[in-house]
Amino acid sequence: MKLLRLSLALVALVACKGKAPEASKDPVPADKPADKPIVEKPAEKPGADKPVAAADGWITYTSKEGKYTIEFPTQPKEQAQGGASMAMSEFGATAADDRTAGCGMAVAPVPAKDADPATMLEAMAKGYKTDAKILEEKDIKLGAWPGKHLVIENSRHRKWIRIYVIDNKLYINNCGAPFDRGDKEAPTAKRVLESFKLTS
Repeated sequence: MKLLRLSLALVALVACKGKAPEASKDPVPADKPADKPIVEKPAEKPGADKPVAAADGWITYTSKEGKYTIEFPTQPKEQAQGGASMAMSEFGATAADDRTAGCGMAVAPVPAKDADPATMLEAMAKGYKTDAKILEEKDIKLGAWPGKHLVIENSRHRKWIRIYVIDNKLYINNCGAPFDRGDKEAPTAKRVLESFKLTS
């Protein structure tokens, strides 16, 4: 299950940065950091085509290794650790509110090639739902590939998550925003999640 924990740690990096106000006095565990340092590199380095900017400023990011494309609102950065990789975009900070929101796409080998996809998806979803209010949860598909869609919220963050099991790999599309900016950042999160496409 090391790769499963690694995937969760990579995606946790998308969670908002900056000091967030508390919605309640109930303590909420912080996202766990990755076990090892994560190396950042510009998205245009090998493994990804140079991101293409649209007229509205959004970036179309292509991962050659992950065989996918996705749209981000700002220039993404790549992170890698072991067999897992991630592209992440941060946005939303202002002079009045320096907390960032973020969206990322993480790819990692499945923990076991003979594992049941539905079981893996349920296990991943269970981890995300711990100590969080479930706003949305449903099974989804990307073509023939199974997936899970979640929107969750705790006293710090709102997160939009789509997880897929594709050709013995976990694809984890995650957006996070400060809990009190969830409604404002929802359209951005929706666009990112819905823009994910596989390439040949």
